Amino acid sequence: MGEEKGASGWSFADKPRRVRLVGKTKHGKDRVRQHGDICNVTEASLQLDSNRMMLESLHETSSMRMDDGTIMQFKDGRSVDKTDDKDFDWQFI
Repeated sequence: MGEEKGASGWSFADKPRRVRLVGKTKHGKDRVRQHGDICNVTEASLQLDSNRMMLESLHETSSMRMDDGTIMQFKDGRSVDKTDDKDFDWQFI
């Protein structure tokens, strides 16, 4: 994990685990508009695929109406490829 490098050359071990996303596809650009371009890295390696990392938006950008009428808000979560994600370019900040 300490040797993994982002597009900017920073290592997971060197910097706080925060990245800036840039949408490459329409889907990626829409997600950046909806949830923001700055994300926290919650896991550097997923158990099933060590080439992916799990990200979480900084703010609660999604909501769901519950059966009792209350609205629950939560942060967006997603996984991206560390080397060549089809929807996003990313860099450590």
